[in-house]
Amino acid sequence: MVCSKCGKEIEEKYNFCVNCGHKKEDVKFKNSIFGLFITIMGNFLVILCLLIGFILLFKFDYPEIISEEYFEKYMKNKGCNVVKMKHLESYIGANRYLITDEDACPYLISYVIINDKDKKNEFFNQVLNEVRQNTNVTGGSNISIKSKYYEYSTNGDFYKIVVLNKNSILYATSSKEDRMNTIEIFKDLGYKYKLNWFGFKILWIAFLINLFLYVISMWRIEKKIRNKGFIALIPFYNIWCLSKDILGKGYYAFLLLLPIGNIAFLCMLSYKLGKIFDRRMEYCILLIMLPSIFWPLLAFDDSKYNRSVYI
Repeated sequence: MVCSKCGKEIEEKYNFCVNCGHKKEDVKFKNSIFGLFITIMGNFLVILCLLIGFILLFKFDYPEIISEEYFEKYMKNKGCNVVKMKHLESYIGANRYLITDEDACPYLISYVIINDKDKKNEFFNQVLNEVRQNTNVTGGSNISIKSKYYEYSTNGDFYKIVVLNKNSILYATSSKEDRMNTIEIFKDLGYKYKLNWFGFKILWIAFLINLFLYVISMWRIEKKIRNKGFIALIPFYNIWCLSKDILGKGYYAFLLLLPIGNIAFLCMLSYKLGKIFDRRMEYCILLIMLPSIFWPLLAFDDSKYNRSVYI
């Protein structure tokens, strides 16, 4: 260890620089290239896997095309008569405009086919803006950007769904009491979330990489303390030894079994870990806040274990 002020070597038996009086806390420790590589690559892979995993975790399935016959048959099976709106077809340039009979159906669902892509997008945006400009709209969600599926709740009595797919536009309005029934209809039509198990696998990889960072850090730390890095591979005993070497008592590890005690224990362990390797208070706090970064850095630097800290 080298003094940051005068550059002289500090002997292990002293807590300060004999040459200029600087404390060990002011010493500059040298990080190893391997430690930096493990820290940077490990955390990069963890963040990358978490992002990909959460994106893939829920897959939104939707039909690219809904046929007019299927929609009409399905709504009739739900007890809703379907009416063809001829006058609206000519008004908006639609090829087909179907709507459920509001006298016989608790929810109003319209099905519009517009072959002209520009007119279809124009009509969809018009409907969407009408919903959004409603002063009663309290919240909305874009379930899938790719399929343009939007759900809206209102302060009043209505719940709305607006969908644009490859061949048609679906627009539903129902009372809040019939909200779940309306959502079920769209699920039956093919709009639904589906768990993507590949997303779980990616998240599991992120967990394993993070676990590897902690195990290899603990191995190096135990090697510095006891010269027995293999202790890190023994479940619970590794925490017991680490607690004994850092906090002075091994049985503190039982705090991990308590709901709030485990958080307090890990914070205390990380903070004292920095202290027994003669780190500044700021560094000790970073060990608590960003353990996956600063535990490996501490484990692979040239700092040495100072047993006198907890005695």
